[in-house]
Amino acid sequence: GLTAVYFPDGINGPDLLKKLSEKGFVVAGGIHKKLVGKYFRVGHMGYSVYAGHVDKLTKALEESLNELK
Repeated sequence: GLTAVYFPDGINGPDLLKKLSEKGFVVAGGIHKKLVGKYFRVGHMGYSVYAGHVDKLTKALEESLNELK
């Protein structure tokens, strides 16, 4: 599976992706021509779902957003 997430207003996308990377998560910037720089993509399939990675990413995302505010 794949989820596309828009960057919140007032949040610099590359800064958010860097924060997530520092927390051990690799996510990808969006590739849709009209939306480049406005969203990022998160892959979640098989083991990553059962291992709790989605919950861990959600927590890291919340922390990162708070750090950037």
